[in-house]
Amino acid sequence: MNRKKFITSQGATCNNWTWSWSFVNDDEKFVIFGAWDVESEQERSVILREEWLIVHTNGRKRKQPGFLQALDHIKLIEQGYQLYTFDMVHSEREDNPNVSVIEGFTPELKKRYLRKEGQTWYAYYDANPYPDDLNTQDNYIEGAKKRITVNAYERDPKARQACIDHHGTTCKGCGFNFEKVYGEHGKGFIHVHHIKPIHTIGEGYVLNPIEDLVPLCPNCHAMVHRGSEVLSIDKLKVLIKS
Repeated sequence: MNRKKFITSQGATCNNWTWSWSFVNDDEKFVIFGAWDVESEQERSVILREEWLIVHTNGRKRKQPGFLQALDHIKLIEQGYQLYTFDMVHSEREDNPNVSVIEGFTPELKKRYLRKEGQTWYAYYDANPYPDDLNTQDNYIEGAKKRITVNAYERDPKARQACIDHHGTTCKGCGFNFEKVYGEHGKGFIHVHHIKPIHTIGEGYVLNPIEDLVPLCPNCHAMVHRGSEVLSIDKLKVLIKS
């Protein structure tokens, strides 16, 4: 199946099948993006960068028409359309390394959530990339996939509580405690961080909430997830002290 047949089978279309990497189904109100630069550790993929607006061909600068269409589709997502992605394999034209071409793709749609950071729009695997809640059962089985319309990873609230029961609610990065600062209003609040990213642990992984989870404040939680790799708590502490 080629890319056009795959997209049209989803009821979506675009302005031009040659240069488009974003598509829309107005009847069912969803947008599809081909995803570049999949960052597995960050649980996200790149769907648009502001620097893609201008392309250089034959010594000339011109606006990338696919960029303008993609920007329109992003606006639709911001207005309520759902976002789905499929993975694309990136390559370069031998005669012009500044021009990206699609070497291949995976014909599978994945539900994603839009988030812009700096000059880049990302499709995140989770609605909240820095969750303070995790959701399943007594043995803390995580990573089990369930089929809705897409694969989703189940998370375990009991594992979260077991982590807090052992480690407490003081951030293991910076030492911040919400109850000490905000009193009763902040009691019990803390994010719980997976030391191993959820998508890497595999189906049926038996979670150890004491060794695999750690309490972090939202600021520290955001910082360990910032960049192409998830920071260790030790590296986070070094940054805090520097």
